[in-house]
Amino acid sequence: MYISPSASISLQFNLITNVKVLFNGGQNCNITLELDNNVIRHFDYDNDFGNTKLFHKLSLSHNQVQSISSSNGMLITSIFNIESNELRDWDVLADALRYGFPYVESLSIRGNSLDSLIQAPSWTEELQVLNADGNSLKNLSSESIQGFLSLTELHVSNNQILFISESAFRELKMLRYLYLDGNPLTSLFGGVFRSQGDLLILSLANCNLNELHPEYFLGLDSLERLDLSENQLVQLHSEMFRLLPQIVTMNFSNNNIKNFDLEDCQLVDGLKILLLARNSISDISSILGHCGHLETVDLSSNHIEIVPGDSIVGISPTLSRLDLFGNPLQCDCRMASIRDWLQNNPPPSTPLCHGPQGLEGRALIDLATHDLACEPPLAVLGFKMLQTVAGGTVTLPCKSTGIPAPSTSWLSPNGTVIDGNLKGKYFITQEMTLHIIKVEKSDQGLFTCRVMNELGETDEAVIHLTVAEEPGSPASPSSYILPTMFLTVLFTLLAVVLAYFLRKPLEKRSQTITTSKAKIDCRKSRVDSVDSSRYVNSVIDDGEVEPGGDEGDRYEDHEGDGYEDHEGDGYEDHEGDGYEDTASFNEDCPSSAYDNTVSLSERGDCDDYEAVEIGSVS
Repeated sequence: MYISPSASISLQFNLITNVKVLFNGGQNCNITLELDNNVIRHFDYDNDFGNTKLFHKLSLSHNQVQSISSSNGMLITSIFNIESNELRDWDVLADALRYGFPYVESLSIRGNSLDSLIQAPSWTEELQVLNADGNSLKNLSSESIQGFLSLTELHVSNNQILFISESAFRELKMLRYLYLDGNPLTSLFGGVFRSQGDLLILSLANCNLNELHPEYFLGLDSLERLDLSENQLVQLHSEMFRLLPQIVTMNFSNNNIKNFDLEDCQLVDGLKILLLARNSISDISSILGHCGHLETVDLSSNHIEIVPGDSIVGISPTLSRLDLFGNPLQCDCRMASIRDWLQNNPPPSTPLCHGPQGLEGRALIDLATHDLACEPPLAVLGFKMLQTVAGGTVTLPCKSTGIPAPSTSWLSPNGTVIDGNLKGKYFITQEMTLHIIKVEKSDQGLFTCRVMNELGETDEAVIHLTVAEEPGSPASPSSYILPTMFLTVLFTLLAVVLAYFLRKPLEKRSQTITTSKAKIDCRKSRVDSVDSSRYVNSVIDDGEVEPGGDEGDRYEDHEGDGYEDHEGDGYEDHEGDGYEDTASFNEDCPSSAYDNTVSLSERGDCDDYEAVEIGSVS
């Protein structure tokens, strides 16, 4: 069958299993042959004219090709696509194209199972585009991609590359586009791109990178587009990109970025497109309003609530596209300027309001001026006083209202802000309800609920907490030590007074008993009533005692027996010592007839009268 030298033949989506191409023409051809999506396992060709170019493009993608053979001559083509087959050996291609020099310009081996590109044949020296995405490459080094001297575009995405040596791209000085997406790199060597001064696009998306260093970009003086989306970056600073003077587009979508500082925007003064969608950014004050040459900023699906109008109006005159869709926007008075700007610069997706209440789900650009209102904050308590018992848990609720929504804090009675994370004492819920665990007497006082909005407006409400002692609980030391001391002193004083009044009768009784043990000489005689009391002055001969005492004391003898009854109670003083005898203490001298004349003075005049012991009774 005759085929035109520039014919285009498409046999895609059939059930072809084997192909053999016979070429017996003597001139170079530019035939395009597309055999994609068949079940071809083997491809064979026969070129009777040796190094005559047959194909401009040969495509065998999505087949089951395992081998390529030549019956005669060379397989020469400018574009060779053999994607998504079952190739495992790089040498199969190397042999098939060994005579392709200098014709092969583009080779796509994407979606096979090749684990190495080592020992590249001579035809690779003129290869300009190599797509090896989706294979099983483990590492990139100067040896693994040696010989690709004319390469301008390299795709090695979605392999298993863990390591890129510092000299891996040293020979690829003509490289313009480099795609390393989808490899588990985690980090790079500083200066790994130092030979790529002409590189325009670098893609490192989805590579598990969690930090960047300025040295990563050393040598990329011409880079215009940098893709670092779908990594694990958290913070970025314009200083990181000071070695990218020509950068125009930066894509950091789908990271965990919370802060992106572009305040020193002169380091990237050529930046026009900044993509930060699907991150964790809530504050955009360091992003907008600093780069006057930005044209497109994508901040969709972040945590942004407010976009101050003064961050755009009059500061970013070139900005024409701002995407805020998917953010929890609070459509209050602070959003009036940005609403006006969006009405004049319609976004690709209309941002919707997340609040305040009543505006949920409404389009920001459709709101009227009176809809974008603000209200001062207000702290609302359910009660102003609370009584409780020590040992329990106290709950102090506080609600707040206002637009913008205020933040709430609690102050203790001493005026300090309560830390809601202080374990064991205080706990503050997300609704800002304060729980005091195991309340004590010392906790009582005024607890203050303070609310404040972003405009600096505040309001406070106070709860007076009173704490009583727990019934049956042990008293505090001060509650029983002082009363105990007082009672102790009181009873001690009473005991001293009582002892004082009881001392004299006890002493006299003791002294009387002691004296009764002395040898007493009794004489039978009546007592002269004129002798009112008896005191011993001295011992008289023959054992008698001489009575003494002051005259003038008169005690009446009721019985007529010579003994006086001092008290009038029927008992008489037989001894003359001023004490009435109620019992006999000497059997030989009964008290009814004789008196004991040995005594101590009741009035304590021992200094005038000395008691004399006569002797002991046997």
